[in-house]
Amino acid sequence: MRVAVIDLGTNKVYLLIADVIENHYHIIKKKKIFFDHKNSFSDLNKSEISEDMLKKIVKSFKILKEIIHDYHVDKIQAKATSMLRTASNRKAIVATIQQITNIKIDIISGEEEAQYIYQGVCFNKNIVLPQNNNKVLIVDIGGGSVELIICNKDKIFWQKSYEIGLKRLKYTFHHHEPIAITSIQTMNQFLTQKLHTFLQAIAMYAPTRLIGTSGTFAHILKIYQSNFFIKNNNSFTSIPIQHFKDLYSMIVPKNRKERTKILGICDNRVDIIVVACILINFFLQKSNINCIENASGAFRLGILSQIIR
Repeated sequence: MRVAVIDLGTNKVYLLIADVIENHYHIIKKKKIFFDHKNSFSDLNKSEISEDMLKKIVKSFKILKEIIHDYHVDKIQAKATSMLRTASNRKAIVATIQQITNIKIDIISGEEEAQYIYQGVCFNKNIVLPQNNNKVLIVDIGGGSVELIICNKDKIFWQKSYEIGLKRLKYTFHHHEPIAITSIQTMNQFLTQKLHTFLQAIAMYAPTRLIGTSGTFAHILKIYQSNFFIKNNNSFTSIPIQHFKDLYSMIVPKNRKERTKILGICDNRVDIIVVACILINFFLQKSNINCIENASGAFRLGILSQIIR
């Protein structure tokens, strides 16, 4: 069976096509289309997705529909996360996309998103979760929301989704180039208040590893590889804490023009990488974690694992 998984997030829409045979899968196609938020939906605190943004989403789904048709897909699973679940006109958006492309989108809750992420990490061939009393912190940083999960191989001990994704943080705190020190302080104060239940969970369960599952962590790993090694080596999937601190010092104090010159920085993430570093640094300061591991794409793998089951 050939299946297509569509992940409609705040920053982009992502397509994964895989062949599924019994309990195994083989990914044959990936496609991601980033959204330009500069002239539409720039204030993510607004309750309604603009007409301009809707046009961008529909255009993206038309492209994905053509790819799905060309690959003769048997089954489609499309999930929408933070951007749609917080929009007052989400039902109209979903209806419009289905009418034009015949793709049905399921808007999921933050808790459901966290469950898929956990399942995707368990399904990841390169990640081994601990057993017994050892625990890890799974962090998925999206454009609209952040999912935090404390778990091991056997179960989830605590999980929560917060609507504090990078687009929201960018438009709330990063107004000047480079970002002001007072803005960093204000953002950290905001995170301390907003994530008080997370801080309680960290104190209770004391995870020792951080596994990042979103494109944010893949991007930071790319910057790390580009600047700390002569040649990129895809076998490196973790970043020691001290090296992350070096990356933080390399990225956060620079203005936008200076950031574009850093090796590994992606054009479509240059505006949100600063708040990403501040957010990750907050997690590290509040925990006893000594390295960051990358398992990007866990959400989509979680959806795929459900289809297989």
